[in-house]
Amino acid sequence: ADTLDFTPENEGDYRIVFTKAVAELIDSEIQFVDRHSDDMRLRVTNSAPSGSISSSSGSPIAGLAASESSNSGPADLSVSEGSVLELVGDVFDPGRLDVIASYQWIARDESGVIIDQVSGSGAVEPWSFSIADDGRYEVTLTVDDGVDSASTDPFVIDVTNVLPETSAQVTPVSAD
Repeated sequence: ADTLDFTPENEGDYRIVFTKAVAELIDSEIQFVDRHSDDMRLRVTNSAPSGSISSSSGSPIAGLAASESSNSGPADLSVSEGSVLELVGDVFDPGRLDVIASYQWIARDESGVIIDQVSGSGAVEPWSFSIADDGRYEVTLTVDDGVDSASTDPFVIDVTNVLPETSAQVTPVSAD
């Protein structure tokens, strides 16, 4: 049996036609004595962008999914307050003709208040930000391909307290 390998370049409707022909050698010429065609319709839906999020050191933190997931479990990352955190999104769209249309990074505190955010279009740019106080924070990267498909993944950062630095200057007092 013959097989057909077909990878559509983009979402849409496709028509595939199969033709079978039977030929015979008649009077030293090849002549088709039977020909039969059949067709099949194929609808290809858009695939959402996918990829991963990592720290600037390359350590993986989270992956993008086509539906938003819950983050009630343990933290995905732990840092000290005041640390600068650089996040890198390695994102692609499986459609050969699709591109990343827009992205948005958002950081929220435990009460859901946005403490920092950045958005853009095209390739996802790395994002650096600092968290000033200890607590639990949620960071989300949302990526949209502009064809009604977006992927997002929230992940949790536990920010630990850092003891304040103190200094004292001792001045000798004369005993007069």
